Amino acid sequence: MASGINTLPVELIRQIFDCLPVRDVKRLRLTCTKPALIGTEYLSLSEVHLIYTWNSFTRLREISLHPFFRRHVKSIYYEGDRLCFLDSLDAWRSYVTYVEDTLVASKPKDPASQGSQSKFVAAWRSDRKLSYTDQEMKAGWENYQACYKEQKHIEDSQMDFREIVGAISRFPRLETVKLSIGHRNSCPSNYLKQSFAKTLIIPKEQFAIFRHERPGLRQYVSLMMGLITPDRISTHSLGLSTIGLRPVLGLTEHSADLRVLHLDAISWHVLRAADPFVCSLTRAIRRLQNLRLVLKLEPETTDIEAEKCRENLESGSLFCLLTSATDLESLHFGFDTLYSDQQPARLADIFGKQRWGSLREVALGQIQTTEDDLLAFLKRHKATLKVILIQNMRLEYSVAWIETLRKIKNIAQWDSALVCGKLYYGQQNTSEDNFQYDIGIEGSWDENQCAVVRDYLTRKSQVLRLY
Repeated sequence: MASGINTLPVELIRQIFDCLPVRDVKRLRLTCTKPALIGTEYLSLSEVHLIYTWNSFTRLREISLHPFFRRHVKSIYYEGDRLCFLDSLDAWRSYVTYVEDTLVASKPKDPASQGSQSKFVAAWRSDRKLSYTDQEMKAGWENYQACYKEQKHIEDSQMDFREIVGAISRFPRLETVKLSIGHRNSCPSNYLKQSFAKTLIIPKEQFAIFRHERPGLRQYVSLMMGLITPDRISTHSLGLSTIGLRPVLGLTEHSADLRVLHLDAISWHVLRAADPFVCSLTRAIRRLQNLRLVLKLEPETTDIEAEKCRENLESGSLFCLLTSATDLESLHFGFDTLYSDQQPARLADIFGKQRWGSLREVALGQIQTTEDDLLAFLKRHKATLKVILIQNMRLEYSVAWIETLRKIKNIAQWDSALVCGKLYYGQQNTSEDNFQYDIGIEGSWDENQCAVVRDYLTRKSQVLRLY
């Protein structure tokens, strides 16, 4: 049979592959050399899912070196979560117990609840044992130590930089880069859960922030190094305790042509790290259509961090970067600051008076603005903008949010519009808790007012009652 297929014309073999599901494509490729070569084109490998393990980086390198697979990769999803450092069995045991207790406490009291929050908790708890024998705990501690040492070796040897930068330079059709670091609104992928299951700790479950590094900064830098010109940048200039990468990588100039860039819940210090990149990075994102940037502040010093971040943004570093992406269609920008009433950015410092001619969707979270700047931003884009989401926003000065919502409604006919979370007014750092409304975020236990606000802004209802 194998020799018979090998003698068929290429066109006929392609027609056979056209009729087969992926499972049978894999089987047919094993029969002989000719179908193996042609069948490669029918194996969909458009996205590479990367996590912080030795096997994952090795797999990335192998795909990037494959003469056929590398041509079809359009997306890299980097789930860059790392294990936290626990220096003893007692510390590790306490942490595992803490995670168990937190997941038990997160169980919805109302079993009939059908909100997205219920699905979120269910996803967290799925396939997760909440009690272990002494033997399982001992094995888990040993596996944790091995995995942590492996991740530390990856860092020390700069394997992550070397493999990511090298792979990106070999993916000619790369259009999408997504970086996700664990935070309160995300669930671990099955790949991540399975890879770390034996440690009894899933990196994305870690509720305490790293004390030895800012979350996601190293992972971000490794991606940016691949997207721009690695010869010109060293990690020393980014404040990372590693050597310059030029002698390590030995790569030539490369600039990817991105359409999608998602950076979720990573340290706001990436804005500082962006400074050496700006000139080259603008080339990589000049045709960007979809940008999601969620920044994280260190919780122990949130107020201080917020002030430093605000000062950085006032310098216009992010504005210069965003304005180079002239083709944006979707823009999500905000901060993951669950336990703070700080807004570390002003809308005018981020966007200025920029107008994107194709912008259809915008989401803003945990920022402050004057009413005039907010309305002016929406009016500049009313010809194309169809979807808006505003969450945890502060209006400077004593402005009535009810009146602001009425003005937002009258700007355009929105396909979808929602203003939720804590809606503040006045200046920050005052002694009073100065917010007018606390509208349950969509998917939370108290989300009743979401529908009221959405229906009002999309003109399905003329009544707006907030409490």
